[in-house]
Amino acid sequence: MNLSEIDWDLNSAGRWPLPIKMSAGILVMLLIMGGWHYQFTYDKEIELDKSTQEVSDALLKYKISWGKVVNLNLYQENYKKIEAALKVMMNLIPTQAEVPSLLVDISKAGLANGLEFELFKPINEIKRDNIIELPNSITVVGEYHQLGDFLSDLAILPRIVNIKDISLVVKKAARKADKKKLRKTNKMTLVMKATLITYQELLSEDDAKEDIFDNSKMVCLQKEGLTIKGCKGPSTVVIPYPDLIAKLKENRSYTIKKNLPIVKDMKDVEPFTYVSIGLRDPFIEISQNTRNNKNAAAATGGIKPDFNRKQEPLEAYALDTLRMVGTVDLKGVLWALIRNNEGAVFRAKHNTYMGKNHGHIISITDKKIELDEIIEESEGVWVANKAAIGLSESKQ
Repeated sequence: MNLSEIDWDLNSAGRWPLPIKMSAGILVMLLIMGGWHYQFTYDKEIELDKSTQEVSDALLKYKISWGKVVNLNLYQENYKKIEAALKVMMNLIPTQAEVPSLLVDISKAGLANGLEFELFKPINEIKRDNIIELPNSITVVGEYHQLGDFLSDLAILPRIVNIKDISLVVKKAARKADKKKLRKTNKMTLVMKATLITYQELLSEDDAKEDIFDNSKMVCLQKEGLTIKGCKGPSTVVIPYPDLIAKLKENRSYTIKKNLPIVKDMKDVEPFTYVSIGLRDPFIEISQNTRNNKNAAAATGGIKPDFNRKQEPLEAYALDTLRMVGTVDLKGVLWALIRNNEGAVFRAKHNTYMGKNHGHIISITDKKIELDEIIEESEGVWVANKAAIGLSESKQ
């Protein structure tokens, strides 16, 4: 067959050879089928692929959500503990009305320890999540142990106070005077610069949050093998597709209940109490007098406090700020009732330590408490001392 002899005019198609006619027919049929597919099927395939992806995404979301629901009770229990711990912490943050009085308490703590404030200046507040930091730049002048007692007193304030950026230097303007003072008292005047940070709760309109422990809006899932406390009732949704039901069941079977870490109860942080008695000022060199004092201490029998002993609550208060307000007999043990200058009442029995002079109770009667104290007579030299507190009276 010579293709050049064929008349390719469509009007002469009836005279084309049979193989050419068949090829042309097949080509026309393919063009018609392609046009039909594009016109009526292509968009449906795209829509089907999109729906298939949506179903796949929905099943994945269902699997993730089911994993959360399986662990719902544990999530809620952990949240309760976190919320309780946060509430305790937030109660230690002063309200806006309490901030001025807290700053006054900080000043009083410094003055009570013999410090002089050269600077007490608020710095720009810093907003962080749901709290506001209120930094204050301070410069105080005093002796090393006075500064230590001041920082120790800040730790027992009823509201949180943090301190950072501490620097200590010998006061230059008083170097000559300090030399005389050092020879006379063995003490040096220091300047401490630091940043004190108090906090204030940042209130917002979003504080009223939905109760996450309210399960009344959740459907019950007993049929799916899960019990939810407080759910409103079984689901009314009917799934008419057995394949989908099987897929959901398969996804649930792959979900393993997690061993979530249990949130532990927050422990109270016991503030460190700085006890300066018996400690050397590191800004002062060890002199011959100190060595002589150590020899004198040996001559007095080596009496000294046990600095490794854990401090007791009543040792945070000077003895003259404590009052005996009564006694109580519990199972044959006589306890003294002690009230501090803030109105808090403590119980104390024989051998309870109280006051700032390492004193412990040796006798309790209805009328008074007697103590044995150990007082530093000079650096490194300790002597025994008797003290007593009468009923509703100050130190005798």
